[in-house]
Amino acid sequence: MHEQLAPHAGKKQKICVERAFPSTPRLNGYLLALSADLGLMHCFDDFEPDGYTVFRLVDVLEVGSDERERHWDRMLSAEGLLDGLNLTAEVDLSSMRSAIESIDRYFHRMIVECEMEGEDDEDFYIGKLGCCNETEIRFNHFDGLGRWESEAAIVPLAEITLVQFETPYIQRFWKYIDGPSPSEIA
Repeated sequence: MHEQLAPHAGKKQKICVERAFPSTPRLNGYLLALSADLGLMHCFDDFEPDGYTVFRLVDVLEVGSDERERHWDRMLSAEGLLDGLNLTAEVDLSSMRSAIESIDRYFHRMIVECEMEGEDDEDFYIGKLGCCNETEIRFNHFDGLGRWESEAAIVPLAEITLVQFETPYIQRFWKYIDGPSPSEIA
């Protein structure tokens, strides 16, 4: 899949990435960076910039880029919606661990998803990195009511399929969480 994605990396041309998971079957946007195993996209939901997503290449089924995407390029550019293509922080895509650590260093909050192929169910965590090692992360997260969980989730790095940051979802939800994270109190 790397060969199909490589021509689009950093080209400022919209693509559609089809994935193996029903929970998030496609990513629409601009491929900012690529490594042997991971990609970084600035995603869009129609005309709304939807932050950034790190995804695994192994989960990609197909890459689309045709005249429809070129039409969207023109519209998004004319509407002044492409400022997000100039991400100033560097996300290290050499591994999922390094990507998560660099996102934490620059942005401090993220969504971590562990999707299951063929199932619409997923593990979804929104919060902050506690710590990580070679095999897993400890992730401080909150529930749907904005309350921090008392214990950090232990998430195996091998199960993480998507990491999102600087999304409108995170930014808005963060305004309404209940107090500091447990790691900020300790």
